[in-house]
Amino acid sequence: MVAIPPAGRQEAHATDHRRAWLLSELGGKIGEFERMSNRHKKMHRRFRYALFACTALAATLAGFAGFIDEYAKPANFLILLVSAIAGYLGSLEGLRKPGELWLHERALLHALKDLKRQIEFDTDDGTPRDGIAFYFGQFQDILSGSLERWGKFHPSGGGFRADARPGEGESRSLSGPDAGPGN
Repeated sequence: MVAIPPAGRQEAHATDHRRAWLLSELGGKIGEFERMSNRHKKMHRRFRYALFACTALAATLAGFAGFIDEYAKPANFLILLVSAIAGYLGSLEGLRKPGELWLHERALLHALKDLKRQIEFDTDDGTPRDGIAFYFGQFQDILSGSLERWGKFHPSGGGFRADARPGEGESRSLSGPDAGPGN
């Protein structure tokens, strides 16, 4: 004979499951944005350092070409080459926007960490179902707000990939029938 738990007990179990699912989703997004922001921070710094090096090399070559006449032609060619590389790197950095991405992803990461901390502080295993739904709505608002902010400085938009920028869409819905237990 199977014992059927009272309705209140079933509701509490569903709420516990929703809370665990929401914290798990938040943890996944936090890890994802942590990785992406670190990658974009490194990319931003590499572009900056490469541009600094190209600029310093071009200036050194220009000084060298000005003082030693017999090496002026090769030095001028190298100046042209280094300047072209610097232009290419600057353009590539402008297209990829790693500095903007890094800042955007860090802001989103901290908002998600704040929400997770708030959920862990405000809720426990006995939190009513509506309380968990409120935090899920905040989670959705953070992610959709990220999409809007990202669209302001990157018009391409698009799907969410492992290497995607925050807010470029999701491969699955967080608010549909697969949003979590009890939906």
